[in-house]
Amino acid sequence: MYGRTPILPLDYQENDVTISHDSEHEKKLNQFLTKLNKQARINIIKNQERYKQRYGTNRSDPSYNVGDLILVKTLNIHSKFNARYEGPFRIIENLIPKTFIVQHIKKPTLHRQVTTDVLLPICEQHYYALNYPPFEPSSYELIFINYRTIEETLIQLIKIINSSTLFIMDTESVCAYKKPNKPALIQVQIITHQLNSYILIIEAYHLPRPHVSTFTLIQQLFESLFQT
Repeated sequence: MYGRTPILPLDYQENDVTISHDSEHEKKLNQFLTKLNKQARINIIKNQERYKQRYGTNRSDPSYNVGDLILVKTLNIHSKFNARYEGPFRIIENLIPKTFIVQHIKKPTLHRQVTTDVLLPICEQHYYALNYPPFEPSSYELIFINYRTIEETLIQLIKIINSSTLFIMDTESVCAYKKPNKPALIQVQIITHQLNSYILIIEAYHLPRPHVSTFTLIQQLFESLFQT
């Protein structure tokens, strides 16, 4: 059976069993284990590099310099309505890569040691807001023109238009289903030489009737506007 004579339980067997011994077995075994360890180490390093590359595909790697404005993440947030970032801070010292000393802008005595994982750069708009006063537009007057507008107001506006050279115009319309849009508002900004502004809101649906004198003055207003 299977190329040899079968041994049955009742057959006589010798007490001494001889096993061949290879003197190089221990050496070969150590070499094999060493080779396995090296191969396992190489596979682990390759997998780590692949995991790192996949993890860092969409991960930002921000860099900060001394003098940059940043916000610092609030570590202990007790409520979702609490501020997530504190600041603004300015980086005043770079201790080691990814570790900085920051100083609060409004509280110069407040210093903190932070790392890049809790920092958020302040965009350019915040920088301008911190270093420059807010923009204040020049004075303007808002005037609605409709059937209630009196003649004196229209006459004064015509005079202002005739003495000005800079105008800005915009229109608004009403959208109707499967119908052409209908004009609703005409917005005109008159900028005078003194940089004062008059903003006219002409309500197209609420103008005076054609036979009324104010309607004629509104026509003259537009004639002066386009002729100027």
